[in-house]
Amino acid sequence: MATSSPNSSTAPSSPEEAEQLIRHICHHGFRTSDEIQQAIDSQFLPHADQILALPKTTHFTDKRPFWSVVPWALAQKCYPLLRYLIHNGWEMNRAHVGTTGCASLLGERAVLRDIDLTRFLLAQGMDPRVGNTPPPAPRTPTRGSIGWLLYLAAMFSSLETFTLLHSHGANLSYAHALHGAAYGGPSQIPIIRHLLDSKAVDVDELDVYHVPHIGTPLLAAITKGHVEVVRVLLEYGAHPLACIKSPYETSAEESARALGRRDEGASKEILRMLEEARGEREKEGRLGNIPVTGGRISTFS
Repeated sequence: MATSSPNSSTAPSSPEEAEQLIRHICHHGFRTSDEIQQAIDSQFLPHADQILALPKTTHFTDKRPFWSVVPWALAQKCYPLLRYLIHNGWEMNRAHVGTTGCASLLGERAVLRDIDLTRFLLAQGMDPRVGNTPPPAPRTPTRGSIGWLLYLAAMFSSLETFTLLHSHGANLSYAHALHGAAYGGPSQIPIIRHLLDSKAVDVDELDVYHVPHIGTPLLAAITKGHVEVVRVLLEYGAHPLACIKSPYETSAEESARALGRRDEGASKEILRMLEEARGEREKEGRLGNIPVTGGRISTFS
């Protein structure tokens, strides 16, 4: 349980006293966001340069920061506090599966949506490769896997942030990034086009490293009712007959019909697009090789 900080309303007379106060908060937590904000504004920031010039320590190696401190610093983009933690031994690359399921703090929502914060953390040495390698055909959710970061980035980040993380070694092989972008909606279409134009992924990729399975990216987009994403995926050749056989049965068409219970307009438009794509494939003799989750790839005759 977080404890109150000593003399948090009294301005310290020296950088050393300010450092002791902020170290207490970082080790023991804070009762309210106002409490830590007041301590940062009135006591830490006025002395920040002097505090960061003090000799490095292992204060946060021997005892990690209180669980709520780092998420607060990330959400508030409090760069001086993050520098202070790093300067004093915080092991920022120690695997920690947070609420997002990612082993790296680069997968926190506040970071994914702010490229400047992402750049800062990468420059400080945060490693986007943290995580475990998921087993083939896992039976339980693969939280903490090395692919989870780019899955989340594809869902929530800009294309610039996504490519920045990838260029620093974030794993794409286990990410199912196209599924993440399809779930994310129309705002993520630039990432979808980037992945498909670069041939980095297959448009009908099956989410073999995720549990529960959602099928192909097309099925993911249909489930969320993202009409424009469905349009783009079909434009790139997504198979309109994609289906799931296990652990439950559904298909692109069935998912689109089910969508009608909450969005009739989206359901009708997606069904129209699926029928049109099916007709084009029939004319060209390309209706076979249906991607199936939980079964073999099927042919259609």
